Amino acid sequence: MKTFAVSAFLAFCLTFVSDLAATEFASLEEARKLSIKAAALIEEIGIVKAREQFHDPDGEFLKKDLYVFAYDNKGTVLAYGSRPHLTGKVLINFRDMQGRYLVQEMLAIPPGEKQWLDYKMPNSITNEFEYKSSFVVRTKDYFVGVGARSSKEAHASHREH
Repeated sequence: MKTFAVSAFLAFCLTFVSDLAATEFASLEEARKLSIKAAALIEEIGIVKAREQFHDPDGEFLKKDLYVFAYDNKGTVLAYGSRPHLTGKVLINFRDMQGRYLVQEMLAIPPGEKQWLDYKMPNSITNEFEYKSSFVVRTKDYFVGVGARSSKEAHASHREH
């Protein structure tokens, strides 16, 4: 029985590690393009219909490690691709691991502007801190964004986009 338990544990660990290794990380450019595409979709069909696509696990808005997030001007989640259960929650006071109010910073982007926002968050798989950069599209009524894993060096290099 002890041998079976050890074997089962090792099989689980190998599966977890292979799943982790198989995760394909998207580039900052892919995040930027997806954010712009998501904003255009909201403008075209509205947030309710767009949210269905953002939350579709087999759709084009959940690919690699990318997902779309959108908030209204009060900090209410309109869509959150990787965590649809957050829809309707008010997260205006959400802070990153450095204590920054990220939703408030995104709301401070002037309407009509598109901007990168850099921050540090725990990896959902490893729980280790990692750098992320989100490309945010701001309108007068909401903002929509997509983030990708990055590095300190990448934070400076994506500014020209």
